[in-house]
Amino acid sequence: MAKNLKSYGEVMDVTLTGSVTSGDVMIVGALAAIALSTGDSGDTIAASIEGVFEVAKLSTDDVGQGDQLYWDSGNSQATLSDGTGANPALGKAFVAAGNGETTVQAKLNA
Repeated sequence: MAKNLKSYGEVMDVTLTGSVTSGDVMIVGALAAIALSTGDSGDTIAASIEGVFEVAKLSTDDVGQGDQLYWDSGNSQATLSDGTGANPALGKAFVAAGNGETTVQAKLNA
């Protein structure tokens, strides 16, 4: 194994700027992350930056498998719209989630 390997890159430590609950979506720079524990501002917690997670989605979006998803932080939900650049990339839809469905499985940072 390479002596300079520091991490496999699935989980990273994040110092919080606000409160989060385990399972919350966080945007860290250009990365989407899922909080793996609950914490308050100033706490450092582990966050997953790989994997498939079920998250809330805009119920009127008709998401196809593999579609690019964005995170609407103001409404705490995934959407197909980048909000004219305001919504950061979340990842790709792992499975389809049609109009009327309120959650989607998202493959983070894909």
